[in-house]
Amino acid sequence: MRFAWKDRTVLVTVGVALRPQPNVEMATDAPERLRRVELGATLPGNWSEESVQGFGRYIGDQSNLPWSNYTWFGPGHTLTCDAWRNPDYTAALFRHEHSGAPRMALEKLLGDPVNLLWFVPISQEERQLAIDKGSEHLASRLPADRWKEA
Repeated sequence: MRFAWKDRTVLVTVGVALRPQPNVEMATDAPERLRRVELGATLPGNWSEESVQGFGRYIGDQSNLPWSNYTWFGPGHTLTCDAWRNPDYTAALFRHEHSGAPRMALEKLLGDPVNLLWFVPISQEERQLAIDKGSEHLASRLPADRWKEA
């Protein structure tokens, strides 16, 4: 799904949550809270149509990773991301809340909440900081308008 919001372009996957993510039950006692996701990104409104479509393809490709790699996506996870227009950003941090994104409530699916995970652009150094000190530590250091720099 794609729509304009304020001065941004918002992309959100549709249908990823139909399949519960694998392996979540290995990480938590309440896998039903994390096993269904959709992915989202907020892009600056001045991106070209080609760049927006390229990022959309990237998100679509990444949405299959949990099943192809027998893993799962959750808030605070990071992912290598080569779709940002700014070469300083080579990764993404998944967040439930994103200051540059609209608040969206997704309906439950088969009794499970559906988590919308927003891509937030980060550098490789910031990704390493998240790995070493935790994603919350990194998130507390990121500027609220980071999406504008993507």
